[in-house]
Amino acid sequence: MFSRIVSYFVIPQQFAATFVGSLVRNLYSKKVIQKARNDFKDKLRGQEITIVAEDNIKLNGMLFKREKGFIDYFKRRKVWINFNGQGVPYENISMDYIKKIQKLGFDVLLFNYRGVVKSEGRPTGPGLIKDGIAVIKWANSLGYKKKVVHGHSLGGIIATRSISLLKDKNTYLINDRSLGSLGSFVKHSILRFLIIIPWIIRMFLKISNWNLKAKKAFVQIESPKCLIYAPKDGMLPEKSFLYTKVKNVTDSKKIIKLSDEWSHRTLLDEKVMKQALKALG
Repeated sequence: MFSRIVSYFVIPQQFAATFVGSLVRNLYSKKVIQKARNDFKDKLRGQEITIVAEDNIKLNGMLFKREKGFIDYFKRRKVWINFNGQGVPYENISMDYIKKIQKLGFDVLLFNYRGVVKSEGRPTGPGLIKDGIAVIKWANSLGYKKKVVHGHSLGGIIATRSISLLKDKNTYLINDRSLGSLGSFVKHSILRFLIIIPWIIRMFLKISNWNLKAKKAFVQIESPKCLIYAPKDGMLPEKSFLYTKVKNVTDSKKIIKLSDEWSHRTLLDEKVMKQALKALG
């Protein structure tokens, strides 16, 4: 019960689909979502896919293959896997963003967590980790030699936890403007002057198994990884940044500091993508 209540705030599309229906903001309406999916298929040759998680939950996603030569296709296959942040179904990702990634030599794999749009089930903390593991394993099954997982915001926690559990040397992590834990975000951002309120919310996160943490998992990852943070994030308090938690135990060459005009929601541009890939090696 607690887990379900908390999920409505962590994965808002589930709340919208369950209770709001046609009243949901236009950004998440069925018409807009379906148009985006159709555009992906028609204009970018996107292939709609189904990925089955460990607990048999079916996740909806889309794979975009870049045009490539015969030799490149078999010797240098690599995929960029997007782990979305809170409130971002993959259908809301721009086509220009996908093209930028393809230009860097990658196929692109997008997906929605359980309970979001066409993906089955209801989101739970452990369930989202199962989603992440399933998606990476699915990419493995296609024979990709290199998998770059880009986890933004909440997606950064999910990606970090998933990769740390898989221990796959060919899965690289770009942790982008993410959190040390959901609990740290609550502690440092929600009504800090009313101590009892954050404490109650953190208790709910704990008993509902939603207090996802990334610090230990990030440190444990042995495959290539890098960390992106924005000093002027505008959404996450600096004390809740994963960067703040791990900066003293992370190689400075693996940390990318964004300039002050970057906010939490700004999509990565090609320049920063290249910086991240260089940091990964």
